Formats: sequence, C-alpha cells, structure tokens
Amino acid sequence: MTTFNYTITKFDEVNKFLTISLENGRWTNIALKVPLPKTKDDLDKIICQYELPQEVLDARSDTTTDLSFITNLVNQSQTADRLVLTKQININTPPSPSPDLTQAQSDLRKLQYQSIVGDSLVKFGILTENPITQSMLDEANQKVASVGG
Repeated sequence: MTTFNYTITKFDEVNKFLTISLENGRWTNIALKVPLPKTKDDLDKIICQYELPQEVLDARSDTTTDLSFITNLVNQSQTADRLVLTKQININTPPSPSPDLTQAQSDLRKLQYQSIVGDSLVKFGILTENPITQSMLDEANQKVASVGG
C-alpha cells in the first residue's frame, strides 16, 4: 500500500461536488454518488480512485531507462504483430457441450470473478491478500481442458 497527499480545494455540499488538488500539480473534480461517504476513510477510498497508479508514478521518476528510441518513432506509421486466435465452427452440426465441461467452465468463471473481487478488496485495504490463488485458477483451467474445453 502506498500513500499520497491531496487537498480538497472546493466542496459544493448541495451538489455533492468536490475539487481535489493531487500531488504533482494534478487536480480532479469528483461528483459524489450514493452511497455517500460517511467517514474520512470512505472519502479517501473514493479519492484514491482518481490518483495515478503507483506504476505510473514510478515510471515518471525512472531516469535510468533509455526511452530515446521512442522519439524516433513519433509521427511515423508503425506496424506490430499480435496473436489472434480463431476457431472455425461448423454451423451445420453444432456440438453439444458435455455437462462436465459446462460445470467446469462455470466453476472457472466463478473463480475468475472471485479473484477480481479479491484483487479489489486487497486494493481497498479490506483484505491483506486475495483468497483466490493463481494455483486455484490454474487448476480450474486444467479441469476445463481435461474435460474437453
């Protein structure tokens, strides 16, 4: 967890609108929404969503990485390769997924959703670590693959 400084420079109590001055001369306007914050901690959780991620702040202070090659790429059309996965489907005889495959895919989606929620709870300081581990996700992926996914 990292900390950052902010100053509330304006508060329109009627319209529930804040103007916040953030670090490095940045600022933001925030329209509060229901549920309204009841404590400073609640307000901090809202405001922290408007702060840059730590990785972005770290990148700005990195003076050791040579990025001069990017300057030579400005205003020039570039081409990059990306992997595209396609699967041909025979529309004449669509396969019926097995109940085991359907259950395995459902279990995987549930775990993926729980992992995303867990990451958010860790980010907001409610949990210290995500209860859904990468090995749990890997195991669910393997189960889908083993039953025909």
